Amino acid sequence: MNWGAVDYLDLNTNWPLAAAFQANAEGLGRKFASAEERSLSGAGSTDMGNVSRRVPSIHPMLAAAPRDVVIHNPEFAKYAGSEMGDKAALHGAKALGMTAYDFLADTRLPGDAKRAFAIAKGLAS
Repeated sequence: MNWGAVDYLDLNTNWPLAAAFQANAEGLGRKFASAEERSLSGAGSTDMGNVSRRVPSIHPMLAAAPRDVVIHNPEFAKYAGSEMGDKAALHGAKALGMTAYDFLADTRLPGDAKRAFAIAKGLAS
């Protein structure tokens, strides 16, 4: 197998932004898995990791299907097109919008996000 010169870097999650998103999504009734329940084995690859090395970023995922349903298959498509999938899309859009508002309106969140980004890049401690 030859992958060429394409790199998909690991995601550099900006935890202050992620915490704001989670709080907003929970306010909409979403529940998040605990650290013990989460598994990166099914996360796949994305170029979002590359973006996250340039700007503070998050890559939130909300359940559009039951936990045991694998993405990119007909069963997942059935759930994604159901009320559960519609609710995940709406909650995701609302939580992202609320997080953007928080970033613009909160006096601490921009600085916290910038500091976390600088630390992750090794530019601060």
